[in-house]
Amino acid sequence: MHITNRAAQFARRLRATLDRSQIWPSFKDFALAYGIHHLTVMKSRSRLPAAPEPCIIYADAPKRFTDACGRTGLCPDHPLIAEALSRSEPFSSGDMWVVPVAGNGALRGVVLFGGLITNLSALSRSILHVIAHACFLRDDELESALPHKSSTLTPRERECLHWVAHGKTDAEIALILSLSPRTVRFHVENAKTKLRVKTRVHAVAQALKLQAITA
Repeated sequence: MHITNRAAQFARRLRATLDRSQIWPSFKDFALAYGIHHLTVMKSRSRLPAAPEPCIIYADAPKRFTDACGRTGLCPDHPLIAEALSRSEPFSSGDMWVVPVAGNGALRGVVLFGGLITNLSALSRSILHVIAHACFLRDDELESALPHKSSTLTPRERECLHWVAHGKTDAEIALILSLSPRTVRFHVENAKTKLRVKTRVHAVAQALKLQAITA
C-alpha cells in the first residue's frame, strides 16, 4: 500500500477514535513501518512560548530515557525543549527525531521518535509530521469533550499521589520509591495537570474520587 494511502486510512481511523488512550499507541503502530522503535509524547501545561513545562503523556522509551526526562523536568532549559522552542520543523538529535507541535504562537507539545531509520524520504518525514499534529489535535478534542479518567494517570504518578495522601514529603517519597525528590515533584505536577487541579491536596482528593488511588 502506498504510504499516502496508509496515512489517509490512519487519519480516518483517528477521527473515529473516541478513546484518548488509544491515540498514541495507534500512532506508534503506524510509525513502526518507518523504523521507529519507541515514542515519547510531551504536552505543554502552559501556552506561554517561554515556559511550556511539558509533561509526558505517553512513553514506551527505555527506562533510562524516561528517568532522565524525569530528572530534568523537561523544562525550557532542557536542550531538546530549547531547540524545539526555536524551530517549527522536525529535527534530528542523536538517534532521535524531534517533532515540535506548535499552535497560536506557542509550543503545544513535542513528539520524540527513537530508533528512526536515517534515510527516511522527505515524504515520509512530512507524513509523520502531519500525523503527529493530527494526533495532538484529536487528543485535545477528546480531552475537552470527555471527563478525565483515573486511567490517564501513570503507575508512577499514582504511587506518588498515594504517598502524598499519606502525608509524605517529596524527600520521603523519593526514598520510598528510589527516585530523586525532583522526579517525585515531576510526577506529582503531571498528575495535577491531568486531574485539572492546582494543589496537591486537590490532586489527592480527585484521585481518590476517581479511585485512581486508595486511602
